Amino acid sequence: MSLIGANTQLGENVKIEKSTVGNNCVIESGVTIVGCTIMDGVTVREGVNLTDCLISDKVVIGKGSQLKLCLVESKFSVEEKSKLLIYTSCMSSFLFLLQRKQSSKCFPAF
Repeated sequence: MSLIGANTQLGENVKIEKSTVGNNCVIESGVTIVGCTIMDGVTVREGVNLTDCLISDKVVIGKGSQLKLCLVESKFSVEEKSKLLIYTSCMSSFLFLLQRKQSSKCFPAF
């Protein structure tokens, strides 16, 4: 069972299972969401797959992205076609990744 918030728009062929989607979200066509909590004002672009993720408010997930076991901090944007596994966009983790010379595909969406 899933819960969908008020004023949330769902595109065609959207699959949402065992998830909560907040108010005022836009979920575009061909999106699959399983075991996720998505806060208010989130935009999930076409063809995205989210599994066991926590997506904070006002986040944009780019077209064709695949996220599993991820935490995306408020007001961040995930680039198109990103593939993230066990990822957090919190700034302390971001700085840790930079120190390890790994790249992140998440950026603040101001």
